[in-house]
Amino acid sequence: MSIPGPGANEDLRRDLQATMAARREMGADYDDHLVASFFEKLEHYIDRQTAQHTPSVNNKLSSNQRLALGIVSIGLMVPAGIPILAISGLSGLGILAATIVLVNIFVNR
Repeated sequence: MSIPGPGANEDLRRDLQATMAARREMGADYDDHLVASFFEKLEHYIDRQTAQHTPSVNNKLSSNQRLALGIVSIGLMVPAGIPILAISGLSGLGILAATIVLVNIFVNR
């Protein structure tokens, strides 16, 4: 069993050395327990390293994207609003406006 190289975490290196020393002291009867204990520490080390190097996912819109959504919403309101106003009156126009506002609210959360 080799010890991790110079770039490895010092705690992991010490844990491996302690595990090997414990194996020499306790004998082969405790191999399974020692190996399991070391692998548990190794898994925690890998999890920490992965968490540090995994980029966080950012689903938020940039300010330019929010501005574009607002402009498109206003642009959609006029051509869609005219026939809705002619067919169903102010209540239909209100429903259209509320729908567009709700879409903007939920997208910008």
